[in-house]
Amino acid sequence: MSLRVRGSGLGVLLLSALLVCGGAGAQQQPQPPAPPQAPKPPAPAQPQAKAKPPAPAVATPATAGTTRHIDTARQLYQSGKLLQSADELSAAIDAIYDQLGQRYGVTLPGAPQGWTVEPPDPQRLALMGGSPPAARDYRQTNGQGRMNARIVMDSDAARSMAPLFGPQLPQGVPQTVRRIKIGEQDAVVAYDPQQRGGEVSVLVGNRILLQVEGINVQSADPMIATMRNWNIAELKRLAGL
Repeated sequence: MSLRVRGSGLGVLLLSALLVCGGAGAQQQPQPPAPPQAPKPPAPAQPQAKAKPPAPAVATPATAGTTRHIDTARQLYQSGKLLQSADELSAAIDAIYDQLGQRYGVTLPGAPQGWTVEPPDPQRLALMGGSPPAARDYRQTNGQGRMNARIVMDSDAARSMAPLFGPQLPQGVPQTVRRIKIGEQDAVVAYDPQQRGGEVSVLVGNRILLQVEGINVQSADPMIATMRNWNIAELKRLAGL
């Protein structure tokens, strides 16, 4: 993001000219000549500090693996092995999305009132490479309710949800689906009272789908409250949106 300096340089020059001249129409009074002064000896030269070279970027295992997939795909492509090159590129894309998930995961919402955040499952983390996933589980303090908040990026699910965020809800949408405002974002709320479950969805930049799913909940209120706790502004900043 570039910073734009506000104001006009012409106004600064005009103000400087007025200060020097003492304003328009001011009469200049003759001043006696100043007595000559002895020339001052030149100041000793000061040694200039050497600029420090920028610190080299430290590659993490995740970024190193992604770069390796990209380099291998380039070599395979140049060798004419297009199918193997596509496999390596697909692995690189998956690795990039894993990194995005870890970066965006810091914006996941805290638990609303009456709920607590479930600690991450060690076995689940081991299956996902030991990194925290872009999802968070919640448990009702005094009840059987469960919720899950997750980030879905550039998938068929995000594209299929896009029509729900148009000017009007598409025809045929069940009456259990409605749209509300959460901050500056449109949110789609789907809750089935018979099933005691549903989800709240927000589409950010038409590419990042945020969802809070709930089961054994009395209403959509805890899901809406969880979505309100989501740091969507920080998510947009990280995503450059």
